[in-house]
Amino acid sequence: MNSSSLLAASLLLALALAAATAAPVIRGPSGAVARGATVYARHCARCHVRAPIASSFYGDLGPSGYVWPDAQALYDVIRTKMPKDRPGALPRTDVLAVAAWILAKNEVLPVDGRLWERDLAELRIGRVVELNWGAPAPPR
Repeated sequence: MNSSSLLAASLLLALALAAATAAPVIRGPSGAVARGATVYARHCARCHVRAPIASSFYGDLGPSGYVWPDAQALYDVIRTKMPKDRPGALPRTDVLAVAAWILAKNEVLPVDGRLWERDLAELRIGRVVELNWGAPAPPR
């Protein structure tokens, strides 16, 4: 066996060992956009819909048009302050799903996307995110 063949075989063996011992990637909890539409319709739409005359934001977060720095900020507000009548009552996966749906409505995530908890702080928004819509039709 010549030196280049030996080097290639060693490299392949090293790659195979690395792949075999690599820890699986654990992404943690996530929320799907489609699930978010259902959760939003059930728990959020009764307060967060466009008023017939004005499009002001309902709730205690200030006016619609707030510039969210990242998905973590949006998630934290939903998780700790919503729904208004039972703050903090939604499971983490439902909070992630609602945040995913809001981000998809604002073209930050694809409509068939997912929002992973570990990626919240890295998902930069940095622009106005609209929060008021009529209740979405549940996905079929």
